[in-house]
Amino acid sequence: MYKFSGFTLAEVLITLGIIGVVAAMTIPVLIANTRSAKYRSQFKKLYLLFLKLQDCLIPCMVLTMAVLRRYAVIMLLKNILIRE
Repeated sequence: MYKFSGFTLAEVLITLGIIGVVAAMTIPVLIANTRSAKYRSQFKKLYLLFLKLQDCLIPCMVLTMAVLRRYAVIMLLKNILIRE
């Protein structure tokens, strides 16, 4: 008599069924985690962009305010000198 060393069709189908159930339970969670990680990454990039923009704009704003103050003082002095 021959001795077959293998799995029966029932064993293979049960194993595939178990794998299918486990995959059906885990795939939505993996997709949600991937989407969440993507959004977090995009948010971090946007936040860093705002920080860089802020670092760039604050000196520009300070410089602009200094120039405007100087201009205002000059115009004030001109008005005072013109009146006298």
